[in-house]
Amino acid sequence: MFSRSNVANYLIRTGREFLRQQREPVIFTGREEVDEALNNIEEFPHLYLLGAQMDRGIESHVAWEIPYRLFEILELKSLEFEEFRKLSIEDLVQVFIQNNLHRYPAKMARIFYNTLEHVTQAYEGDATRLWNDQPSSATLIKRFLQFDGMGLRIATRTANGLFRDFKIRLSDSSSLDVTPELPVRRVFRRTGFINRHASDEELIYSARELHLRYPGIFEKPCWEIVHRVCKSENPLCNECPLDSSCLKII
Repeated sequence: MFSRSNVANYLIRTGREFLRQQREPVIFTGREEVDEALNNIEEFPHLYLLGAQMDRGIESHVAWEIPYRLFEILELKSLEFEEFRKLSIEDLVQVFIQNNLHRYPAKMARIFYNTLEHVTQAYEGDATRLWNDQPSSATLIKRFLQFDGMGLRIATRTANGLFRDFKIRLSDSSSLDVTPELPVRRVFRRTGFINRHASDEELIYSARELHLRYPGIFEKPCWEIVHRVCKSENPLCNECPLDSSCLKII
């Protein structure tokens, strides 16, 4: 059986392997043209930011597609930031409601508009300025928190994605926490890092305790384990690298 430290070391080592990998396209929606646009953060950084803002209360693949659907529905000339800035808040609310773009259409239309407004006022219409000066992880998350409706969970998840998946350079990664969602919670619970009643805060601090330099390093390995073998139904325990240390807690 792996010791607690060996489990942590395995997850950290696996996380480092993911970080060392070359940047590969992220599958946000499964629609090739949409994912291609979202992955092009050099040319369309606002699409990544807007998609992240929409990713709440509905399935992720639906949320990330919203900026592109607006482009299609409104027949915008291009995906450029200036095209989206032409839309009034009244236009956006109407389109969100009429096309059932989100579970909370009026609220999310306003967040969409206010996100564009903040990029215009604070970053001169260029969302890459949020991260292209190699800020600290705390600074990047603070910048995200200044957007309307972006709480700590979304800000951390968005920053982590930039660092891990898009290989954006930061001066440190100590403020990039794990997102306390099911995959991390399940692996941490079943390997004894937290108990079944642990709060989100306890989960976050457990990850910090295990790897203060980059607590978010556990996120990708946990997602891989859960989606590949540690499923809610018919788990493939004999294929799990942590099976000998699993407490089999449901």
